[in-house]
Amino acid sequence: MKIEPVQITIDICGKCNAECLFCLRNLGKDVPQGIMKKEVFYEIMRQVKEIKTIRIISLSAYGEAMLHPDFDEFVSYLNKLKYNILVITNMSLADSHYDSLLKLSHIIYSIEGYDKETYEKYRKNIDFNKVLQNIKDFDILVKQQRAKEQKTPTRLINCTCDKNTKINLFIEKWKNYTDSIVFNPIVRPISWNEQNKIFENVQVDGLEEILFECNKEATREICTQPFKTIVIHPDGTLALCCNDANCKMDFGNYKDIKSYFNNENFSKIRKELLANKPVICKNCTVNIKS
Repeated sequence: MKIEPVQITIDICGKCNAECLFCLRNLGKDVPQGIMKKEVFYEIMRQVKEIKTIRIISLSAYGEAMLHPDFDEFVSYLNKLKYNILVITNMSLADSHYDSLLKLSHIIYSIEGYDKETYEKYRKNIDFNKVLQNIKDFDILVKQQRAKEQKTPTRLINCTCDKNTKINLFIEKWKNYTDSIVFNPIVRPISWNEQNKIFENVQVDGLEEILFECNKEATREICTQPFKTIVIHPDGTLALCCNDANCKMDFGNYKDIKSYFNNENFSKIRKELLANKPVICKNCTVNIKS
């Protein structure tokens, strides 16, 4: 079966200015922390331009992309090439990058609360009031552009919620500053178990008591990420997917992207998924339907 990627995630920055309760980087699980070198980024893009099926480029995976000193340059470069650009962000640094954010196709705000208390319970080290003001100011710019019938990014708020989340209050707080809101349950982080060669769920102190409980057996759909998306860590190594923050399996590196996307380890996992008998990915929640 010929596999052709349609999206690439270039995680340009492994650093983050937030400490979130449900993030692997706060559990000492060997998540990449560096920033991508400019020469690595442009070598990746030299190859990407030869892969005609790729039209979506994300600059975010496990870090805050706007911490990269060349974020604005990268966005401008991709915009000139007419790629659809996606950034996932906590918006705490947005006030220095509004011009670049307006060039995006899609922007996902990662937000968990509707006031200072509920927000900072999860997004530690981030000032709720600063985030709120940045989102409001950016909303003004977006609406000004739309009034002129100019292109603007589609904005989505992704809320990871728990049993205590007040969904109605959340919607009321944010509905005027975004195009859509998606709610997903908080789940245990996924971490690589080198001994067993599988991903496993990690229990987190302070998280267990607020997780949703499944009241029926969950069903699985085939996860499409290993079939359509290339993910590259800040150091240039290829990852399995957006959930693969610290896997030690060899998927290759940025020097030969297209060949490595069809390498032995990728093929093994695809066969497991197609047979609906995941082994390496059996604990992942991305492909859980209900």
